[in-house]
Order: sequence, then structure tokens, then C-alpha cells
Amino acid sequence: MVQDDYVIVSRDPNVLVKDGKDLKSAVPPRSIATPASAPVSMLPSVKDVLRNAKSRGGKKGLTPVSTWLAIDIDETSSTNSALTTVLGVPPSSAVDFSSWAAVYDEYKAEEFKFVFKETMSGTPSDNGQLAVLAYDPLNNTALGSTAGGADHSIHMLWGQNFATSSAAAIPSNVTKHGLMTFAAKIPRGVAFTSSTELEGMWVPTSVGVSFGYIKPYVEGLGSGATSNLRGILYIKTRFRSRG
Repeated sequence: MVQDDYVIVSRDPNVLVKDGKDLKSAVPPRSIATPASAPVSMLPSVKDVLRNAKSRGGKKGLTPVSTWLAIDIDETSSTNSALTTVLGVPPSSAVDFSSWAAVYDEYKAEEFKFVFKETMSGTPSDNGQLAVLAYDPLNNTALGSTAGGADHSIHMLWGQNFATSSAAAIPSNVTKHGLMTFAAKIPRGVAFTSSTELEGMWVPTSVGVSFGYIKPYVEGLGSGATSNLRGILYIKTRFRSRG
């Protein structure tokens, strides 16, 4: 739930965003208010986990743990062209992944939260264009149109609010932070490496995989302008040790 640009975080396990609508987050242990620009993590650090495991008898004392990992996203279109690409959902690309992989044997992604802004540069000749983000758990083919993204069951559609021949942050009227959020749960059994599906949800920490794909499509702004999609992809990742 969004109130005054803040997300109310509770124990409710609902999906963060479904079909473009902001819902409740599910990060324990208590209800708190946090800026909508990032997920809240009340989860232990690697040091906390190792400290607790040591008191329980070394690696055998490790219990499964979930944590948020972050990946930087920065995509720009060509002039007078649509911005279309495919973003993976790979926990192994996060900076902190190696620290967790050194402790645990297996991992899986549980959900993602993409916090982003869209901006343009140059002078647009077209206005009133649309943009979409779609999550596809199976296919890594880029979108060919806005309607193609809207056809996905999990997608987010927005309009580019600017006047012709002007340059402004898009969308400037969504929140005072200028950010939007696209998020969803990861379906069971989804994990890909080199476009090959792996069996089961758990993946060895020695293997980098993508848990589905996020597909943006931002319609072209006309001659003389480009679009940029900038944000952070947060992936809630669960680790476990086989002992």
C-alpha cells in the first residue's frame, strides 16, 4: 500500500505489484514505513549468519536465510528508436552474491522489485507515447510493441507525460521521488542458464542463472530524442546449505 510516497511494510505475504498496481510488501518482523525507493530488509547479514552458525556447530548449524540483493540497471535507446531489451533476473550478478555463495551451497530467487525512473534527452517530436514493463518467466525474446508487453499477465503500463519539444523527467507526476516500482513473485521451478531450464527451484551457488526475464518497451520519441531506463533491480534470494 502506498501512502504519501511511502510503502507500508507488514507481515502480509501479498505480491508487491500485480498488473501494475502497488500492493503490500512482505518483509518481517514488524510494520514500519519506509521510502518507496527501495525494499526494506530486516534480514541478517552474512556476518550474522556465520556468528549464529558457529554457536550451533559450524556449517551444520546454518539455517536457510533470505536476503535482498541489488543489481544496477541502465539502458538507453538509440535516437528516434524504441527502447527494447531483455533484463535477466540473476542473483549471481549482485555484488554481495559471492559472499553468500561462499557460505551456502544452493539458492533460489523468491521475488523481485525493480525501482526505476524513465528520462529522455534531446528534443522529442512525438508526445503521448506509452511504455511497458513485462515479466516473462520462460521466454527471453525482446518485445516488439507496447501491446506485446501488455499481453503478459504480469506487466506495468504507463504514459510518457511531456510536451513536444521539451525535455523533462518521465514521469514527473508519479511520486515526489520520481521513481516507479515493478515487482512480482518468481513462479515455482523457474531458473535458466544459457536459455536452458534447470530442474527444480534450488540452484548450486556455483551456477549463475536467470529467474525469468523483465522486458521493457518504451515507444520512440521521434527524431532527436532518446529514452533512458535507470534503476535498481532488487532480488529476494533464499540460500540454504546441504550440510
